[in-house]
Parts: sequence; C-alpha cells; structure tokens
Amino acid sequence: MEFTYHSSPALARLAAWRYIQRQVGLPLLAVLLLVVGCTVAITAGYRDWYVVTGLVAGGLVLLAWVNVYLRSDAAFRSMPDPAVTVRLDEETITFETSEHTSVMKWSRIRQVWRFPDVWLFFSYGGGAYTLIPTEMLTDGAKELIERRVTGQGGTVR
Repeated sequence: MEFTYHSSPALARLAAWRYIQRQVGLPLLAVLLLVVGCTVAITAGYRDWYVVTGLVAGGLVLLAWVNVYLRSDAAFRSMPDPAVTVRLDEETITFETSEHTSVMKWSRIRQVWRFPDVWLFFSYGGGAYTLIPTEMLTDGAKELIERRVTGQGGTVR
C-alpha cells in the first residue's frame, strides 16, 4: 500500500502542537498559570524571592516548549520537494522524499500516537517522530499499522 502527501510548515506545526499536548498537556497549563499568577503578583507589588523564582522558572519552561513548536517546521522549510511517499507492507514502513529514503521494520516503531488530524510514529525512544496526516490513511492502512506495531510489542494510543 502506498500514498503520497505534501509536507508543509503548517503540518509540522500541527504535529508539534499535538506532540506538546500529549507529552506535557496539563502540566504545561499549570506552568502557564504559574507564570500568569507570578506576573500578576509582581505587578501588584509582591517581590518575594519565590514569586520571582516562579516567574523565571516557569518562563524558562514555557520558552523551551515554544522553541520546540517554532523550530518544528525547520526540516520542512528546507525540503526542495514537499512530496513524501509512504509505503506500508507486512514487514516495513518506508518514508521517501526526493532526498532521503527511510525504511524501518515494524519492530523499530515503539509508539504510534493517533490524533484526528495526524498520526505520529516514534522509533525506539525519545521525542523524535515521523508524521502522517490522518486523511491519507485508509481503514486498511490504519488496521495494518495498528496490527503490525502492537504485534511487535509497540503501543498505539
């Protein structure tokens, strides 16, 4: 089974936003509330060390995640041809662009995160992922991915 989609900075940012939502979700919202609360406290005249520390620490955490989001489209912006061809078979998943081909056995895919608009594929560990827009996945493709990833000990969420 094979299909081609066109990558774009907007698609990369969407995938990054989905990654951030699932990876940090509510804790990130708590940090945002901490920063807002500390900002209000400082504006109201409170200058205690813990208020300033909360603002600085929370601000640094927010900046780190904003950086992840803003840099997410760098690879897509540098691609001369935005076409990405995906091939699925019983043994492998292949991602091919005009400059690179990556063939992975299903055992290499450790997690798949499903969202209404994009699926994220994680090989081994860490935060690096490869994306596929959900609209490109037929029911047969979804079934194959889920069956092969879980069959090799990976998780699909």
